[in-house]
Amino acid sequence: MKNKYRKSGKGLEQTEEKFHKTNGWLTDDEYEIRLRRHRAETEDMSVKKLDGFPGIFSDYAVSRKDADKKTSYTVELRSLDSHTNFCTCPDFKKNFLGTCKHIEKILLKPVMIRRRKTDISEQLPERIDNNYFVGITEEQRKRYDEYEYQVSIMLRMAQKHPLREAEMKRLQRLLACMRMLCDSVFILDRKTKDAPKVDELFRILDDI
Repeated sequence: MKNKYRKSGKGLEQTEEKFHKTNGWLTDDEYEIRLRRHRAETEDMSVKKLDGFPGIFSDYAVSRKDADKKTSYTVELRSLDSHTNFCTCPDFKKNFLGTCKHIEKILLKPVMIRRRKTDISEQLPERIDNNYFVGITEEQRKRYDEYEYQVSIMLRMAQKHPLREAEMKRLQRLLACMRMLCDSVFILDRKTKDAPKVDELFRILDDI
């Protein structure tokens, strides 16, 4: 019979120490599971599928990438929403939670269980890079010039005295708006649907 509360492990990293301070040293099962998910998110691990069968329910080898001595553990993934999975790591054997950081690493992002580009690089066609130069519309140019004029005023002010924090934030907002206008007026004005880059993209897709 498992205990409702257990003492947290020692030698935790600084981020996990903060994690513990908000809950105290006596923790319940829900907290311990969240802690293992936190470790799965923050630790750099290698996940390798051990068989060639399709689907995610399979056996995996999971190990820390940044550890001096890399120890690999085998995870048997049987379910995505219940604690019926298995891992050969010591933590899984003694925590009675039905999970561990290695299992949570696989459950966090099932999309990571796929072939890497390096595995199929020889099967891919030669890469072709094309540059497309897209002009802006009259409406984009009009609004861009308005923001550019306001930026020029701010720059003249900066030549006379250092900009205050509020002025610096205003300058950053103006420059950000100028960048967004180069994509589409719609980003700043939902009533105007000028988007020459999108139009060019559709033309390219039609030619493929």
